[in-house]
Amino acid sequence: MNSVMMGLEKPRKIEKYVHGDRDFGTVYFMSSRPTYWPVLEIHRDLNFIYYSELESSIQTSLAEETGYMNSFINGDMIKVDIENGIEWLVEKDVLREYKLISPMYGSTNNSFVYKNIEYKIIDLLNVYKALKRYNYKNNDLWMDNFKCNGDIGSIKAVGERGLIRMLGLKYTEIELVRLLSFDIKGDENSTLLNYKPLIRSGSVYYLMSTWNMFLLDEQ
Repeated sequence: MNSVMMGLEKPRKIEKYVHGDRDFGTVYFMSSRPTYWPVLEIHRDLNFIYYSELESSIQTSLAEETGYMNSFINGDMIKVDIENGIEWLVEKDVLREYKLISPMYGSTNNSFVYKNIEYKIIDLLNVYKALKRYNYKNNDLWMDNFKCNGDIGSIKAVGERGLIRMLGLKYTEIELVRLLSFDIKGDENSTLLNYKPLIRSGSVYYLMSTWNMFLLDEQ
């Protein structure tokens, strides 16, 4: 949604074209930026704001469902459980992010097939939530390392089974983990690297604090 629009228009013939102090005579001009794109940019930005925002009532509902906050209808007392704050952040983030692409993929109960196995979109989102949950829980550790020795770009190598345990997933979900990762030894288009929250080399995954912290929200 935030890509730069590139396209080609039909060349325009321009008589006596002057640029600076030089007269180029007759030239044919073809723009790589369609004239209609500025209008589309406006609609894109407005749609992004609309789809990426969650109503306060929805955020409150998520806070109550995750146990982060309990409100009392007949009073003004609100109980906040900090321990469940991460779960609220995860659910809120994923709901907001999926809202952006839901016009393309529809309900989270819709099915898709990957490696001859049928999954539901919610299955993939649950793996994605596990990644975000891991990031939030380790964010303080990464920041402590940065404060102590400036090391915020550390890389942790871990095997598939170890990663599954770290994320609290089942091994039957390994194909979904692979789907969310970019294999530097594979034959995937290199541009997909910017759209994958995990990087691996075969069955070895590399967890990089800066990549995990800042890339996930851009998916």
